[in-house]
Amino acid sequence: MSHRDRDISGMGGALLVFLAWLALVTPLGVVYWLTIGLAEMEEVLEFESYGWVGDLPTYRIVTTGIGVVHILICWILTFRLVRIRRWRTIRETIVVILILGPGLVLLDIGVILILLRRSLDRIAFDSIPNVLNAVVIPGLLICYLCMSRRVANTYPRPVETEQLAAVFD
Repeated sequence: MSHRDRDISGMGGALLVFLAWLALVTPLGVVYWLTIGLAEMEEVLEFESYGWVGDLPTYRIVTTGIGVVHILICWILTFRLVRIRRWRTIRETIVVILILGPGLVLLDIGVILILLRRSLDRIAFDSIPNVLNAVVIPGLLICYLCMSRRVANTYPRPVETEQLAAVFD
C-alpha cells in the first residue's frame, strides 16, 4: 500500500496532529484528571456515602502511578515514532494504543471496584463514556495508521509485507 509520493510523506498532516495529541494533549489530560478529576471524584464519593469513601488515599496513589506510566508511555512512543521510521514502529504503536486505551480504562475500573468498594452496577453507568472513548478513539487511530498514505510513505514496510498488502488492496 506504499504510495511513493514525496508530497505525502514525513511528519505532517494528520500524522503530525496524532504526534502532538500523543505528546501533549494526552499527558495534559492525565495531569488534569490527577489534579481536578480526583478532587471532584472525592466530593462525589463523600456525598454518596456520607463521609465513607473506601480506601481513597490508596486509590489516589495507584491512580497517580498509572497516570505517570501513561505519560511516560506516550512520550516514549512519540520519541520512537519521530526517530525510528520503520513499519515495525507502527505495529508497536498499534499495540501500545490498545494498551493505553481499553487496557488502562479496564485497569482503572478494577482499581475502583477493589479499593473504593463500589458495586459494578453503580460504576458501569459512570464508566460507559470512558469505555466508549477508550474503544472508539483507538479504533479510529488504528484505522488511520493502517490506511494512511502518509504513514505508509513515512514508515516503509518490508518488501514481503508490502507484496502481501498489495494482494489485499
